Amino acid sequence: MSKAALINYNGKHYNKIINLSDSVVITWVINNICTNSCSYCPADLHTGKNHHYEWNTAKEFINECFDRYGKLHFSIAGGEPSISPFFKEMVDLIYDRGGSVTLTTNLAKSVQWWGKIASKMSSIGCSYHPEFMLTQNDEDLFFEKIAVTSKLTGVTVRVMMHPDHWDKCIAFYNRLKDSDLMISLEIVRILDNFGIGDPFCVINYTAEQDKLLNETPIIQRWATLPSTYRNINIRSEIVDVSNTKEDFSYEFVSGLTNSQNTNFEGWTCNVGLESLFVHYDGRVHRGNCAVGGNIGNINTSVDWPTTSIICNKNECHCAADILLSKEIK
Repeated sequence: MSKAALINYNGKHYNKIINLSDSVVITWVINNICTNSCSYCPADLHTGKNHHYEWNTAKEFINECFDRYGKLHFSIAGGEPSISPFFKEMVDLIYDRGGSVTLTTNLAKSVQWWGKIASKMSSIGCSYHPEFMLTQNDEDLFFEKIAVTSKLTGVTVRVMMHPDHWDKCIAFYNRLKDSDLMISLEIVRILDNFGIGDPFCVINYTAEQDKLLNETPIIQRWATLPSTYRNINIRSEIVDVSNTKEDFSYEFVSGLTNSQNTNFEGWTCNVGLESLFVHYDGRVHRGNCAVGGNIGNINTSVDWPTTSIICNKNECHCAADILLSKEIK
């Protein structure tokens, strides 16, 4: 067993991750249209169209996933998912079948709309994009949406720290920090080229800005959530070569998200057995990492995975993929 292939965490070398979740995780980018067109976002995530498939097709796929896998957790993103014409129907179906939903959004819909649907989601991650907060009214309305949703489910606010709008970002962050809202709050470093490598934007921070990004901790003050809240058990256990076990959760996994500690190249991974990824055009992959390539399309058919696969990537960059069962011998 190659020492270089093991995860080094807290001075120990680990050769196995055991997924303790009771749900298969399906990450779904449901559209590639958005109310914003942020300079740091790839164009294909906001210049497309709302859907590349019909609701009946999506509904059939969701039901088949439940029939095959049992309990499911859906992590939904876009584009801007809330402007999907069948987003509510999608959430209702997942909820009624006993699944759970987390959402990444810019809270594009109205305060009233969010008040009717947020309670069916396990959590909402909403992003503050300073380029599209043009007036004080824009900021006040965004704040009101956070206030409403945070009373219905767990809400994380991610302030996208654009260096050209730094003071505006800091001011809104402090407004939330000084409020009594029961939310999770974090400032977010914007990566060059969205972290995907294709060149389209470069983000330059000053030394002072960089220091603040490195040293500002996440604020976590979620309150006891309403009875409608459906908890998600996304948790794993890492095991070292001497079988010492240590649990880590979805929140804790941030401690493993750098290329040194998340290189699973050569490991056997349950991606596709414990996860799926649906692209906005309907293509289906085993996971966010796309290891194993395209396995079908919801518009046609899917070659459902039945075996684990050997990883050929030198970095596992997504928490949903990191938490999957995997080992190296």
